[in-house]
Amino acid sequence: MQWGQIKTLFILSFLILDLFLLQQFLTKTDDTELEQLDENTSAAEQLSLENIDISDIPEEQPPMAFINGRRADFTEEDLKALEAMEGVDPQLDTQNPNSLYVKLKEPIPIGEEDDGEAIMAKAEDYVIYDDQYSYWGKNDEHDVILFFQKSNNSTIYFNESGLLMFLVENGEITGYYQTRLGDIEKESEKSELLQPVQAVYQLYDNGEISSEDKITDMIVGYHSQIQGDSNGIQVFAPTWKITVNNEDIHFVTATTEGRVVEVNENEFITKALQSAGIERTQDVNQAESVQEPESESAQETENNNE
Repeated sequence: MQWGQIKTLFILSFLILDLFLLQQFLTKTDDTELEQLDENTSAAEQLSLENIDISDIPEEQPPMAFINGRRADFTEEDLKALEAMEGVDPQLDTQNPNSLYVKLKEPIPIGEEDDGEAIMAKAEDYVIYDDQYSYWGKNDEHDVILFFQKSNNSTIYFNESGLLMFLVENGEITGYYQTRLGDIEKESEKSELLQPVQAVYQLYDNGEISSEDKITDMIVGYHSQIQGDSNGIQVFAPTWKITVNNEDIHFVTATTEGRVVEVNENEFITKALQSAGIERTQDVNQAESVQEPESESAQETENNNE
């Protein structure tokens, strides 16, 4: 057989193999898409049977990359920027320069109806990196207002290393506690995410929502289950923030396993205040009220001894 004929035969053989592999790949892709479609359809049907309104959820969510970062130190330049602002008294622990407490010399009045944009508009002249945080909400139990750091317009939820927490007394902002994530990087590869209807179904399957509920908002941000050492690198996974009936907020990891994330806002705030060494007036009052019976008992013992 001539060498030219052998070469042609090899080329044809490889061409047939390539076509076969291409067909296998396309078939597998179609099967995966059909399987995803079946899962979405089944979840949507079950939610419909329970009269759970998902009409406002996104149709789909494109792949997203994980991100990572570590808590950043506040620098001398940051302190100079703060000292150049009128009306602030910045306090930075040189032994722990990755958290900042700022006391306002003149408190800022805020209204009950003020939203995040209105609050930041009043406070932005006293805050550095103010545009890197997004509004979460007010917490009346602790008298604080929470802003969480964001990356590429996606919020990093409930992380002590990316927090701007305004302290409120008698309807006025008296100061704030701030931490900041630095060197935030995207992972090189994007991950396929749990589709919106599947994330809602996870809430239903976990007993977090029930018949007649309505999903009123749904957006992807980031969350880290393991925060660990504040100076270490943290990895943040895409996470669904799901609002139910314009009131209750739930989190579901947007990765394919779709795990419901338990978040306790009051515990988060308490821990953040303790980390900052900030003692609120209401906490002191609560402690005194707890100690009162003990002090009375001590007084009775003292009287008896006399």
